[in-house]
Amino acid sequence: MITRGAYSKLNIHRGHQAPLAGLDGRDSFYQTNYLSNITPQKANLNSGSWRVLESRLRGILEEETIRSVYVMTGPLYEKEMPSLPEADEDHKIPNGYWKIVAIKKIVRFKRGHSFTVKIRPILLRC
Repeated sequence: MITRGAYSKLNIHRGHQAPLAGLDGRDSFYQTNYLSNITPQKANLNSGSWRVLESRLRGILEEETIRSVYVMTGPLYEKEMPSLPEADEDHKIPNGYWKIVAIKKIVRFKRGHSFTVKIRPILLRC
């Protein structure tokens, strides 16, 4: 089990891969809180640049010429990072995240974007 303490000692948030705000009012809203959709994410990333990126992606859906937006996202494990303390299993903290975005306009695919956000290693002080 992952407790709140496992996240709070390192100033880590429960980062949603499929953003909670993007599914508000939909049937799948509650499923976004399953642990299979959550990874440890540094607090300043989760409430900073990652939040801004997700907000802008939601804004794209409001454009009249957009038919659909496909988003894939996930964690990066390229560097050794610490595990969450106080977790009953080994839960590694990703060193970054990736996101691929394909935007389909009414006529054809028009734009594609990819993003990678890497974070510095976290020092665990006991």
